[in-house]
Amino acid sequence: MITVNSQEEFDSYYDPAQWLIYFSDAVEIKCPVRTTESVKAEKSITIHGTIESGGSITSYHTIEANASILVGGYIRSGDSISVRGCIDSRHLIMSQGSIEAGYYIKSLDSIVAKKSIKSGNNISGYSIISGGAITANGWITAHNLIEADGAVQTEHFAFSFNHAIVCETLRTKLLPYNRNYWAEMKPLRRWRADILNTDNCWEKLRALFTTADAREICAWDGWHPILRAHLEMFFNLRTEVSGEELGSGSQTGLAPTVTTNNLFRVGGLSDKGGNNDC
Repeated sequence: MITVNSQEEFDSYYDPAQWLIYFSDAVEIKCPVRTTESVKAEKSITIHGTIESGGSITSYHTIEANASILVGGYIRSGDSISVRGCIDSRHLIMSQGSIEAGYYIKSLDSIVAKKSIKSGNNISGYSIISGGAITANGWITAHNLIEADGAVQTEHFAFSFNHAIVCETLRTKLLPYNRNYWAEMKPLRRWRADILNTDNCWEKLRALFTTADAREICAWDGWHPILRAHLEMFFNLRTEVSGEELGSGSQTGLAPTVTTNNLFRVGGLSDKGGNNDC
C-alpha cells in the first residue's frame, strides 16, 4: 500500500515515461488533490477528500472517495466506484462492479457498470447502462439509451431523448418536461390554466384530477409509451410499469418543438430541478 499525505507527495509520483501520475500498488491519498495529469493505479485508489484531474483516472481495483471525483477525461475501474459526493466526468465512466455516489453522477459520455448504478441525486449521461438496477433520488436522463438488467427507479423521472428505456421495471414519481408542454397536450388542455399557474405545486395539481380523469388522460392514443407510463405513476394509477410496455424509437406524443438543446436551455425537462416546483 502506498500512502500519500500531501499534494506535493502526490505530484512526486508523476511518471514522464507514461505522461501520468502512476502508482504501482494500491494507494491511499489522505488529502484532497488536484492535477492536470491523468492518474493510474495498478490496484485500488482511496481518497480522503476530492480528487480533481484534467485527465483520466484508472484503477484495476476499486476507486473510493469520501468527497467527489471530478475529471476532464474518463474514469475506469476494475471493480466498484464509490464516493460520498459527486462523480463528474467529461468522458466515459466505466466500472466492472457498481457505481455509487451520495450526490450526482454526470458524464458527457456514457456511464456503464457491470453491476448497479445508484445516486443520491441525479444521473445524466449519453447512455446509462447497468448490469443491475439504476436508482436515483433525483432524475435519470440520457441522450441515447437507459438500459438496466433490473429496475430503473427514481424519485423524479427517467427520460431518454432517443426514447429508449430498456429495463425490467420502471418506477417514477414525477413528470418530465415543463408545465408548458403538459398544458398544451390535448387530454390536459381543460386544466391548462391550473397547470400554468406556478402557485400550484404538482402535488396540488395531482389532487385536481379524479381517478376517472386520470384514466381518461392516460388512455389517449397520442402518448409515447414512456410518457404514458410516467403519467400512470404520477396519478398513482400504478406503482411501476413493465419494461415491455415502454416501446422505443417513436416520436409519438412529443411536441415537434421539443429538442435536446431547448430542453436544457429553457428548462424544458423540469422546473427548478423537477416538476415538483412549489
